[in-house]
Amino acid sequence: MRNTGFATPSEERSWRKVSDLRILFLTEQSDRPEAALMSGIAATKDLSCLILGAPNSAALQALDAQVVQHKPLSITGRFDRRAISCVASTLRDFEPHIVHAFTARTLSAATLAALIARPKDPLHRIGYRGTAGHLSRWNPADWVTYLNPTLSGIMCVSDAVRLSLIKFGFSQKKLFTVHKGHELDWYDPPVSRVANPREALRVFGIPDTAVVIGSNANMRPVKGVDVLLKAASLLPTDGSVHYLLVGEVRDPRIHSLADNPILKPFVHLLGYRSDATALMHACDIFAIPSRSREGLPKALIEAMSGSVAVVGSSVGGIPEVVRHGIDGLLVEPDDARELASSLATLIVNSELRRSLGRSGKQRIAEHFTVGKSIALLASYYRELPTHNRA
Repeated sequence: MRNTGFATPSEERSWRKVSDLRILFLTEQSDRPEAALMSGIAATKDLSCLILGAPNSAALQALDAQVVQHKPLSITGRFDRRAISCVASTLRDFEPHIVHAFTARTLSAATLAALIARPKDPLHRIGYRGTAGHLSRWNPADWVTYLNPTLSGIMCVSDAVRLSLIKFGFSQKKLFTVHKGHELDWYDPPVSRVANPREALRVFGIPDTAVVIGSNANMRPVKGVDVLLKAASLLPTDGSVHYLLVGEVRDPRIHSLADNPILKPFVHLLGYRSDATALMHACDIFAIPSRSREGLPKALIEAMSGSVAVVGSSVGGIPEVVRHGIDGLLVEPDDARELASSLATLIVNSELRRSLGRSGKQRIAEHFTVGKSIALLASYYRELPTHNRA
């Protein structure tokens, strides 16, 4: 059958449980933690769920169809009329108590679809914020989404994001924090493939004896990778330290700094890599020198899940994950000298690297799990007042 981007109403009616609390998830290209969160909610007793998401999302396609229903939703903008019509049709047929939108575009579609569908019972619309900033009272589009007074709540990926919204002027009553959880076994490849993780780095000309500092980011100015390269010029440049930088380069300063003759032989700009997490796990140190706006960096949690020692800026949600001196080292943002000093400490102290790495992995395993995220979100849903449950 041709994919029209619409959920099929008859299919929705066939499995909808009237007595359950029904949640409609709206998303686009979900990552694995988000998909696992939605799937876990769907598997929870007394909750029925339907996901509308991008038809080509690998994370959604991997979900167990016996646990959660996933229907295609193609959306091209905040005011995509076809997507709004699709959501409105689903509101009429699935009759959810809650619509939880994970992107600004899907939240806009949910707001406008509710005006069209006119549900007979109260409908809670929940938004999601994974980063601080990028909201304006002068932007009409924001009043359709996060600033809309009829929005029931906003799920914040970290307390840092929640506090930034409170500072902006949001009511605390509308905001709640749920960290997107991870599972360590997502990042543990078969033993046969990791007998010597450093083998993966030899192809880039990195010797086994070098200390490798990795960073995985969309390299925009806010990510501070230029600060890392400035710090690198203050560290040994004799080949004993290499830098593995993964991600698209969107800051022109990166190339000019990496072309510095004293650094160029030791800086490896790899661009986007599907094996980014495995490459970071092969590094000795993971650097996340962000300037601001970090919610809960997925790349940070992935690195810590692989027992990699971390040096990060004390901004956004990073300090919620990394305890200074226990799970990693924290530095002030935009301070190349302090960053270089912390990196130098780990470069010469392999035992400290191992200790921080072990503690970091344990912290993820105990405090940033999918199970905890599911329990928190399910509890929040159940506390919302509803009137049409049988």
